Amino acid sequence: MLLVDVRTGESTSLARAKRENCLGCSGQLEAVQNDLEVHTLLPGVELIDIRELEEQPEIHVPHRRVPLSVLSKTDIQGPTILCCSKGIRSLRATIQLRSEGIARVFSLAGGIDDHTLELLNAADQ
Repeated sequence: MLLVDVRTGESTSLARAKRENCLGCSGQLEAVQNDLEVHTLLPGVELIDIRELEEQPEIHVPHRRVPLSVLSKTDIQGPTILCCSKGIRSLRATIQLRSEGIARVFSLAGGIDDHTLELLNAADQ
């Protein structure tokens, strides 16, 4: 693991032992990088925006808005990508849902902030 201080730019490498039953440690946790990968990896995938209702910007591609504060495994009906602003909350939610037995749930790497232009372009097509 690499720890970076964003104020100074200094980095430190940390060694971590693999934890039993950890989806990340076992390589079972995947992050989706872009729209093309989404449709190749998971045809018929659903996008769920887990940001709270007051968070902006809105995204203009087909999706459901289910705030993290009320998200449960019953909200996941099939292959699903969770997204939030930076990808941190969606990754944590993905880890939690996977630990509850939901296998086909993924996190949008970098979140909506990294993909805003891509999502806007997709909405225009």
